[in-house]
Amino acid sequence: MMSVLWNSSEILQALAINDDKLQNFGVLGVSIDSRKINNGDLFVCLKGDVYDGHDFAQQAIDKGAVAVICDREILSDKTKEIIYSDTYQALLELAKFRRSQ
Repeated sequence: MMSVLWNSSEILQALAINDDKLQNFGVLGVSIDSRKINNGDLFVCLKGDVYDGHDFAQQAIDKGAVAVICDREILSDKTKEIIYSDTYQALLELAKFRRSQ
């Protein structure tokens, strides 16, 4: 069994989000590429010049992502969404938090 890389409270703490609606969950990995999602991953929706990760959030959930970080509501199951205004900054905040541990 793989060990949890992040738990939901750590993610929310790293992003300074207080949202009781998000269920307790564990994350095994973090990905910005929906094609490389594994069961238990967190998907971060990044916008690029050609693609917008928000367009692939549901695909990531369908492939086994436990939650997504996005800048707006995009999924029918809102409990899996962590809304953060700048998803690239969210990725940086997660890295900063992890390095501080």
